[in-house]
Amino acid sequence: MTKQEYQKNLISIFKSLIGREVFHNSFGLGKIIGVENKKCIVQYRRYEEKKVMSMEKFFNYHEPLLDIIDKIDVLRCEYELSQRKTITKKEDVVEDEKEVDNKVTFDDVIGLDNVKELINQMVVYPFKYKEIYKVFKRSSGGGILLYGAPGTGKTMIAKAIANEINAKFFSIQCSDIVSKWYGESEKKIKDLFCEARRYNRSIIFFDEFDSLGTNRENNNSNAVNRVVSELLAQMDGFEINKNTVLLIASTNKPWNIDSALLRSGRFNKKIYIDLPNEESRYNLLLHEMNGLPIDNVNYSFIAKKLDGYSSADVVEACNVTKDIAIKKSILQNKIIPITQNDFIESLSQVSSTIVKKELEKLKNFSLQEK
Repeated sequence: MTKQEYQKNLISIFKSLIGREVFHNSFGLGKIIGVENKKCIVQYRRYEEKKVMSMEKFFNYHEPLLDIIDKIDVLRCEYELSQRKTITKKEDVVEDEKEVDNKVTFDDVIGLDNVKELINQMVVYPFKYKEIYKVFKRSSGGGILLYGAPGTGKTMIAKAIANEINAKFFSIQCSDIVSKWYGESEKKIKDLFCEARRYNRSIIFFDEFDSLGTNRENNNSNAVNRVVSELLAQMDGFEINKNTVLLIASTNKPWNIDSALLRSGRFNKKIYIDLPNEESRYNLLLHEMNGLPIDNVNYSFIAKKLDGYSSADVVEACNVTKDIAIKKSILQNKIIPITQNDFIESLSQVSSTIVKKELEKLKNFSLQEK
């Protein structure tokens, strides 16, 4: 392509953008309303008169046309996001839970000591010991995939990481991103990463990631292909970004995620969150019942009875036990302590929500990753 052909194509691109707001300055967003003699006629929101902008600065023969189009999109994206002090509307993709759960730390995550240590080494320590990591040329950022059965604490871990490093936390329900309108899902993803990069430290947490990063080999949908491609493009941009963006995703079905997303360099660590062992269940019982009126409860016995339960199941059993004691206290018009029998009764009402076949698949996936 000659320089003249390049410029001709570039002018065609700008003509295709007529009617779109793609530039910004102190007058706000500017809409291209015409293209004449290598110049754009721009109408800004806050200025009545039309402005003329030369396209000469875009006539860099060495820069691919697609890169210029991306630049225009980024300009508009950055302007729009800079005008939004908070993103709290229900219809928006970004949901900031940082203020809601700002007290969640690793101390609140019962058990999973090996997982916490691994995350500390990968994420927390690089911030706490910057100079040491700088000497050894190691940095933070990248992606972590947390996979395991429902209710094992994956979301809590993500929130704890954000608080440990004082990062802006974006909690995303992947189902909220998927849209029936052409190109809308990709735009939401691009806007999300654009917003996250505005902060010195930020964490994007995708819950049920398999519903967004679906394996393209098992799905011929063009929409799925576009969404996965956009995710790949954004994740590859981690290393060149001056600010630290950490991507954390959780899933119950890691085998459904596109293999390109699972490669090293995108999700640097894939961490299996197993069911709590007996010691963790024991400590979780102590944590949940701390400060309550208790009468001779054998927590070791109860912890054994809860074998095969997730952390969420254990908490639910504790809540049902509390309800039993509350009902007794109301009937007798005095505080009745929680007893061993109350726990036994609660176990008859609360069963494990874990599906054994799915748990086996998760364990097998974990073995393959080692």
